[in-house]
Amino acid sequence: MFERSFGHNPTDTNILFVGREPDRYASLWRQVVLRNVSLAFAKSSNAAIRKLGEDFSGAILVDGSSLPVQASTVCRALHRHAPSAIIIGITGDHQEPIALADFQLHPPLKWESLSEVLKQARRQDRRYVLEAGDFRLDWKSHLLVGPQGEKRLTPKLNDLLALLLKHPGEIVSRSTIMQQVWHTTYTADTRTLEVHINWLRRSIEPYPARPSYLVTKRGAGYVLYPEGRPPPTRP
Repeated sequence: MFERSFGHNPTDTNILFVGREPDRYASLWRQVVLRNVSLAFAKSSNAAIRKLGEDFSGAILVDGSSLPVQASTVCRALHRHAPSAIIIGITGDHQEPIALADFQLHPPLKWESLSEVLKQARRQDRRYVLEAGDFRLDWKSHLLVGPQGEKRLTPKLNDLLALLLKHPGEIVSRSTIMQQVWHTTYTADTRTLEVHINWLRRSIEPYPARPSYLVTKRGAGYVLYPEGRPPPTRP
């Protein structure tokens, strides 16, 4: 009903929705088509890729709550196929943000909110570059420029650091990391995570045994301080 083929003019705005319940956002699609925006729908990452060209530079909305697989897995596949696309995760108020999405939106979706995100994305010249404090990570090439100089990260370390950089100064729980990076809800054994945290510290910390950037919050998770851990406040 709402779908319109993508325009070929590079100045056109193109939107692709990836999810199994597009009718939930019917009011948004009406607003989109009224603004002469090209719109398409896909129920999976494979279906989305079939609709996209590698030069697609529009917005991809990933509805995490309606997908049968981890939304971060979908984002990873779409990033690799259409590196210039803006990926926007749709999550409920009490859901974890979608790792590897460039932006997040919460229902109810309105054109005003989507339009503001699109404007913000256009102001960013390099959507794959995450910058905070002493860190600059090119997620696509796995290249980190950080406190210990230039490093090429493994895929898992790259995804782990990207997740932490999207939440600077915030506690990211072990369960969230396992879900977003390893795509599992099994958290009884987190030795793999702990090993990767140690490897990441060797890449970013001047003194890995006394970390000042990537800090463990016992019983809660991990915090990345992009400018180093702040000194303790005096009573």
